[in-house]
Amino acid sequence: MARTWRCSTWTTGAGGRWRTRWPRSTGGQSLHAALGPVHILVNDAGIAGLAPLREMTEDQWDRMIAVHLKGAFNCTRALLGDMEGAGWGRIVNVSSVAGLRGAPQLVHYSAAKAGLIGFTKALAAEVGPLGITVNAIAPGLIDTPLLKRSGWPDSLTQVIVAQNPIKRIGTPEDIAAACAYLVSEEASFTTGQVLSPNGGGYL
Repeated sequence: MARTWRCSTWTTGAGGRWRTRWPRSTGGQSLHAALGPVHILVNDAGIAGLAPLREMTEDQWDRMIAVHLKGAFNCTRALLGDMEGAGWGRIVNVSSVAGLRGAPQLVHYSAAKAGLIGFTKALAAEVGPLGITVNAIAPGLIDTPLLKRSGWPDSLTQVIVAQNPIKRIGTPEDIAAACAYLVSEEASFTTGQVLSPNGGGYL
């Protein structure tokens, strides 16, 4: 049975250095001793926050890139050996519609999410011969706690929903369904692709 691991949490250390917080293990065991081989990885670390570029601090920029892009790099690099050893693996990177078309006051977020798409495509070409697929999900507006914490105005949500062919905001279940497909055997011929559940807001 394939073992799934979700890389989603980051912490900051002294001096503003961002680094991965791995799942807690017991008795000082290593990651692999605690979890065993991992064959399915979903990189879905996420933070957000509105900031015009001229007012954006370097720390805001670095933090966004570290959480979204460096996190995917660290987690993927740590677990690729498991997948190569099994001759089978699934990697899903959660990007965003903002990574496809950009968004005002989200230059740092858009750049990080676009970087994840490039990461996805390049890695898919590299590890496909090893039996590993790598794909991205680029959600549209999704009703999550992250959206509420980001300062995103409800009025803008209402405008976007009204413009979308499917007249509602997305749910976490919409994204989970896309992810479930991409890690399944049915998606074995799908790699390097971007699946964008967005209600038709970006066609």
